[in-house]
Amino acid sequence: MSNQRISQLAREDPDFPKVVQIGRSHAVDYRAARPYFAERKSRQGQRTDLKPPPAAEA
Repeated sequence: MSNQRISQLAREDPDFPKVVQIGRSHAVDYRAARPYFAERKSRQGQRTDLKPPPAAEA
């Protein structure tokens, strides 16, 4: 997984495990990250631009 993707997940997902900076890279302890990725729904290759926006609830 790229440094950029780890940074994005750390910024956008509050459930993502603690990230530590090592030099210019970000790293996550695998023992903490494994349960996170096991529970996360895989959306690999999913194009969100083709889906209509969710309908607003009244």
